[in-house]
Amino acid sequence: MDDVVRPNEGLATVENAFALIQVLSGSGPGGAGVARLCEETGMPRRTVYRYLSSLISLGLVELTAQQSNCYRLGPMVEELALQSSRQREFVRQSVVRVDELARMTDQMIHCTVYDQGTVVTVAASSQQINRSVRVGSRRPAHASASGKIFLAHQRSAVDAYVTRALTRLTPNTITQPDRLREECERVLAQGFALDNHEVAVGLCCVAVPIWGNRRQVVGTLSMTWSTDREVRVTDRCLRAMKSTAREFSLSIGGDPK
Repeated sequence: MDDVVRPNEGLATVENAFALIQVLSGSGPGGAGVARLCEETGMPRRTVYRYLSSLISLGLVELTAQQSNCYRLGPMVEELALQSSRQREFVRQSVVRVDELARMTDQMIHCTVYDQGTVVTVAASSQQINRSVRVGSRRPAHASASGKIFLAHQRSAVDAYVTRALTRLTPNTITQPDRLREECERVLAQGFALDNHEVAVGLCCVAVPIWGNRRQVVGTLSMTWSTDREVRVTDRCLRAMKSTAREFSLSIGGDPK
């Protein structure tokens, strides 16, 4: 029982670490010495050293080059700040690009990201045709056009995904791992993915990738519409979607293919 961290103890640990980071964030590139850290946080020297050791191992704090006993924020803080900035810019751009594409195509457009085997809508145009594509809604990757984009561009994601049962949502849903892999190969070859009544009968979708840096797929732009027939996508809509996705990718520092 001695090794169990109680809730209040865990909170205190986070608060103490954050207190040190706050002091260092205001210390500039010259950093701060242990004496100052002790004074401003109220923690004893031994405790400060213990926390500094952990923060250094995480890349959140580093020793300054000028003084061996001065500390400053480490490279991981900059990386986290950069990622946060990119996420905010992604969300901002998603709203802009979704509205732009909706005006161009006069169709329901939404932007998605991938999260633990599902795709999550982060922006959607005003043409609401189904609650399954509202902001915050989730759809399983194997049944959705957006999900197939993410799976197709991450081989390891496909291998991990097919270890679970592929739930059948409609008669058209792909439920065999080999068929899903074949579908992913088709997505890579054609540059877009289709949902042919696979999430819901009467609902079809086409999706194209949004690229981040290092040619990583970080999101999708998707067009959804209602139909009682097999899905058909016009060349005009695809060109508009791919062009908008490319502009989106470049606007967030991405590296589109």
